Amino acid sequence: MIRTIVIGRSEKADVTLDDASVSRIHAEIIDHGDGRFFLTDCRSTGGTHVAREGKWVPITQEFVRSGEDILLGQHQTTAGRLMALYRGKGGGHDDLTGQGGRKPRPQDALPKGPVRRDPETGDIISLDPSGKS
Repeated sequence: MIRTIVIGRSEKADVTLDDASVSRIHAEIIDHGDGRFFLTDCRSTGGTHVAREGKWVPITQEFVRSGEDILLGQHQTTAGRLMALYRGKGGGHDDLTGQGGRKPRPQDALPKGPVRRDPETGDIISLDPSGKS
């Protein structure tokens, strides 16, 4: 099951980080359930970075591993820690209807190519000019 978790300073985020360098809606992690996480920066002010070869590399969208270091603004963490925070908030591993989680929707499936999230509806929108998902 694919799960999308929103990270940010806002109380509307699935995982809330109390850090002024983190945007209200900073990033999303899509958990593919097979050890792969797709990290997307949500046009944050402080940026999203991944540690690669000893350097912080800015990313827009990138696959990351559970223990790989990521930087949200100035907040250093890992996808695994963020998932643990989400699960500890009541979302649970299998139950996305608990507090802190939401049910996955068909539009949460990740299309091929670049995507963005509609700020009004939360739908994932493909930025592929051909319109293919």
